[in-house]
This record gives sequence, structure tokens and C-alpha cells, in this order.
Amino acid sequence: MLDDPQARQSLEQSGGQQIIPGMTVFDLNGDEAGTVREDHTREGYISVQRGMIFKHDVYVPVDAIARITRDGIHLRMGSDTLMDQDWDTPPDTQTHGA
Repeated sequence: MLDDPQARQSLEQSGGQQIIPGMTVFDLNGDEAGTVREDHTREGYISVQRGMIFKHDVYVPVDAIARITRDGIHLRMGSDTLMDQDWDTPPDTQTHGA
């Protein structure tokens, strides 16, 4: 469930643009950072395929998304910062408590 109000507002302000597998993901500088592999926004993240030859997935939280346009998804960070994140595994989406 998407509980972060800022992330929810960011997605709502995207002009109704949907996240579709294959969309280009851009970093803060407008450089290509990868492509959407799967949309898990209800769980709070998207999986992004990175790399040209040695491809791997990173699991980007929706609060890292600045906006979604027809061109693609624009992140709030540069590629260097994206590489420094520990997003190599999907976040734990299990709910705890009652």
C-alpha cells in the first residue's frame, strides 16, 4: 500500500500518466537510467532494469519519482545517487500487526 503522502501526491500530479513496462526512466539530469520492468506502485516501488550488457533490476521506491510524463519516468536523483542506494532487492511489502 502506498502510505507516503508525498509519493502519493507526486503520482497523482503526473497528469494521469500510467507506469507501463518498457517506459524509459530518467535521472535528475535527464540522462537515461533504465527502463521499467514492472509496476508495483501499490506496493510502493517500481522495478527498473539497468545496464546495457549486464542487465540487473533495481527496486525504486515511488517517493524517488519526481514526475511521470509521456517521455517516461523522471527521478529525484542523479544516476550516481541511484547506484549508491541499496535497492537490489524488492522491499518487504508484508503488513505487520492487525
